[in-house]
Amino acid sequence: MSHDEPIIRVEGLTKRFGDVPALKNISLTIPRGRIVGLVGANGGGKSTLLRTMVGLYLPDEGGCTTLGREAGKLRPEDLARIGYVHQEGQLVDWMTVDQIASGRPPLRSPLVLRCLEDARRGPTIGLEALHALG
Repeated sequence: MSHDEPIIRVEGLTKRFGDVPALKNISLTIPRGRIVGLVGANGGGKSTLLRTMVGLYLPDEGGCTTLGREAGKLRPEDLARIGYVHQEGQLVDWMTVDQIASGRPPLRSPLVLRCLEDARRGPTIGLEALHALG
């Protein structure tokens, strides 16, 4: 990944759940070194967009590149470079304070790897695996 390449590039992204469009033709570019806040109404697609950016959801149309890699093909070490604070601000109890502060989860944890694998197989399976984390 070159220094000129954006950290995230979303182009024509559409994501549907059944017949319901959660995201429709979204495009955006986030340059290196930026902190971005995503604000909007409940049900507006913010979480869906974030989950697509980290490869938990795959787009129905368009695409997303994160850290120079197709989002659906991010590796655990790529994901360890990404920070995400959800609106509830809950921290996960299976990480140490050092891991939370550094943004580096235990990548070799079988549960983390299983969640990543399951999430890529489909939203329902992936969400069940993520809920198992607590």
